[in-house]
Amino acid sequence: MNILSRYRYTLFFLLGIISWLLVLGFNIISTVANFHPANNVKVEFPEFWVAGIYALFLAANLFLVRTGVGRIEKWDVIDLLWKLLVVGISGIAITFLFQILNFYLQDRAIGKIIHPVVDSVKLYAFVIFSGSAVFIYRKLIFYQKTKTKILLWRTFEGLLLVGFLMLFYPASQSKEPSVPSLLLGYLRSGLVPAFFILSLVISANVNWSAYLNFNQKLKSLFLLFVISLLFVAYLLAFPEGLFDLDSGRGLLDLLLKSEMVLAMVFFFPLIYTIFSALVLIFNLPTSSVFEQRSSEIASFQRINQSIQANLDLNEILNTLLDASLLTSNSSAGWVEAARKKEGGGHEFDRIHAKHVSKEEVDEIRDRLNISQEVLKGLDAYQVQNFKKEKSLKGLKSKFRSLVAIPIVSRDNAIGVVYLLQELTASYEDDTISSLKAFAEQAAIAYENTQLMRQSIEFERFREQIRIAKQVQEQILPKKLPASPKVEFFAVTQDAEEIGGDFYDVLEYAPGKFRVAIGDVSGKGTEAAFYMAETKGIFQALARQELPVRDFIIKSNGALHHCLQEDAFMTLTYLQVDTETQTLEMMRAGHVPALFYHAQNDQLTYHEKGTMGLGIIGNPVYANYVGEPEILSFQKGDILLLYTDGIVEAFSAEKEEFGYDRLKEGVYRSRKESSQTIAKNLLDQVKSFTGGVLDDDYTILVIRFL
Repeated sequence: MNILSRYRYTLFFLLGIISWLLVLGFNIISTVANFHPANNVKVEFPEFWVAGIYALFLAANLFLVRTGVGRIEKWDVIDLLWKLLVVGISGIAITFLFQILNFYLQDRAIGKIIHPVVDSVKLYAFVIFSGSAVFIYRKLIFYQKTKTKILLWRTFEGLLLVGFLMLFYPASQSKEPSVPSLLLGYLRSGLVPAFFILSLVISANVNWSAYLNFNQKLKSLFLLFVISLLFVAYLLAFPEGLFDLDSGRGLLDLLLKSEMVLAMVFFFPLIYTIFSALVLIFNLPTSSVFEQRSSEIASFQRINQSIQANLDLNEILNTLLDASLLTSNSSAGWVEAARKKEGGGHEFDRIHAKHVSKEEVDEIRDRLNISQEVLKGLDAYQVQNFKKEKSLKGLKSKFRSLVAIPIVSRDNAIGVVYLLQELTASYEDDTISSLKAFAEQAAIAYENTQLMRQSIEFERFREQIRIAKQVQEQILPKKLPASPKVEFFAVTQDAEEIGGDFYDVLEYAPGKFRVAIGDVSGKGTEAAFYMAETKGIFQALARQELPVRDFIIKSNGALHHCLQEDAFMTLTYLQVDTETQTLEMMRAGHVPALFYHAQNDQLTYHEKGTMGLGIIGNPVYANYVGEPEILSFQKGDILLLYTDGIVEAFSAEKEEFGYDRLKEGVYRSRKESSQTIAKNLLDQVKSFTGGVLDDDYTILVIRFL
């Protein structure tokens, strides 16, 4: 069985070649004999023989392409479509070369042989291309496969099998047909319409398109367009026989009953190509990936909120299991906690299981025994088919595939989450990446809670600083966008305890920027996690075409659901357009922005705004939000954004730095670069306070060039 499985591709290839040679031989003999001047007798072959050879030819080559496509392990839409395109172009090229050969030799004696050879080559190229399209599209249809998809596809293959059996039933019967022949005739007449209806239903499964980004959709649309042209080219390449029921030419005349099978194999991928192209065209302007990322952000927030409310490992792992089941659409799963053993290694305790019995979990765990291996490899482990896994042979289970995700934070092994699915090969790379991100998030957050539980007050305080600094370094941008017309520079100085200062700059179109600076109430890791959520909200909303006012309202709605009742955030958000030399700005409880007008050499504080984010929810909050402030800028103008740690810094005499000193500092450096302005201000604040930092200091300078 293993030998047959290993060499079945070669076997189908040889069967396809042999059957094609037989078809070619029939075609040549039929053509030469029937058109020989001295031959007054038309050569006819037994229809059952011809049907059998033709069925062998179709079956062998369709199984050949099915096996070949099945050997493609990497799931990639662009790669699959490219492979189909290469197969189609190769077939057209070979057909074209033989057509040229036929053109130059048709008036010679050998022309009678060349013509059936060309027809047979066309037939072979047609079957390989159409079959490849069928099974490559099967791979696309089975993306995130379900039982319904499998049932539809098996029905599709069943109708195709009926079409094959019809090869052995002549299209024309005797003048006195029997009841069985009438029933078979009705079956023949109803088979093709049923097949086309089923093809339309199956062709609606193009949900893989939602997971492509804009560039991938464009590439896929282009490839589908070229592939559709290839279908037309193959259709036009056979005007004299393959789809011409009145050709009356040798073997093709005897194989007219095969038209139904060829049509079924040809028109399904053609329909799916058209459906896919239409879906991509209509979905091109949408942001389907954003919806997926928003769902993932929501799952991250659920994990964070659960961890902030519970310091218990069991509750954390239970929340992680729920989020993983939902994201991966798994049927069941369980999660294990790891405990270090003396002498090395880990022991594992099953903590939670969902939709699977304890007995079945224990049997799978005992048979696989991979938890230690998963933690050691720090990567996901997949079982794509239980029946092909040696350790699981003989297992009585409805599940067919499994994935194990390690829960590890740095060198701290926390456990393993296992997910089960009733279908084989159910976990794609994108799904596994999301699951690993959830596990990593839970592991990092759990480690933070453990540090708070296990340390004394001072050690807990110090660990908060270290962890929050790492989060802040990852969240805050390391490099800001550059432009010939505007210059950005930011500097931040951490206090002894990490706060929640946040800033970011996004260039969403050439010369157009979206800028945000904010401060989350509170300090420590809690503020740092809120800042991480703010980063995700900014990145998600800033990529949408939202007016400034709508951005503030939507940000408030998102933060209101993830911040605790006593927490809030201040924010200044603006959109800069260097072409029109205007900016729209709105403050949400944040300190006033300072604007330097180079033309009149004056500095002005802009205090217009609304209340902070997360204090009250939408739609009440919208009633307090006015219209954004619109400012024009010119060359040499400067906009200074900062956090309250600057103006609220205290000297040794408990005197506040204040807004006047800030204005004076900017005025002295107004002719300098944005980097120099920011550093001079920070040095001025440090000098004023004697180097003692009571809060985070963040300065963002925007200089218009």
